[in-house]
Amino acid sequence: MKTKKLAIGISIMAFSINAMAGFVHTDWATENDKQVTLDEDTGIEWLKLNNTIGKSMNEVMSDSAYDGWRLPTNDEVESFVKSANTHLEFNDGYTLFSGPSYNTEAFIFSSLLGKTEIKHDRAMSYGLHSNGNGNGTITGALYYYWQTGKNAKILDDNHAVNMNWSREGYSVFLVSDGGTTIDSIENPELNVNNANAPINATVPEPSALALLGLTLLGFASLKRKKSKV
Repeated sequence: MKTKKLAIGISIMAFSINAMAGFVHTDWATENDKQVTLDEDTGIEWLKLNNTIGKSMNEVMSDSAYDGWRLPTNDEVESFVKSANTHLEFNDGYTLFSGPSYNTEAFIFSSLLGKTEIKHDRAMSYGLHSNGNGNGTITGALYYYWQTGKNAKILDDNHAVNMNWSREGYSVFLVSDGGTTIDSIENPELNVNNANAPINATVPEPSALALLGLTLLGFASLKRKKSKV
């Protein structure tokens, strides 16, 4: 039995190394807290789900503790899930997958984004996000520890809930485009692949700044002349 568990564990570790390529655990508020997962391909930072357990989307977005974070779009969630090499299908209700490979994929998902609930034989990672139509949806995964005969459950984004809905064991997906976490503040290049990142903000050309300055001086001079008449 121990040999079988060891073999499954090695399989999960090997799969996880491949699946987590392109993802980096970074720090949010304190050094070495590792509460954020950076998707290097998109330059988007994902706050781990264990930080918003039991909260609604509206509750999180009105809490100053999450300033600088936003709700991800459906496309961003789908992109993240696919990058993590899972078979999660969107717009298809929910699906129960059997077999060790699906358990492994659910394990990878929770390794990247944290766990929202842990029980004696299973762990779940469920997050809420906006569907763009004023409501929210649920995406996440559930896996069983070392048991190949049970089902890993993958939820897609077809579960409609309102923005005030909350429940223990469910969390809220939050993302940052950069400049919010201590790591991205210290190293803005972490978000270089994100078009909306501060490092990619458009800076006016020096000539444009000079022209703007001359224009403002001209208006000020004209105003003074008018005041003397």
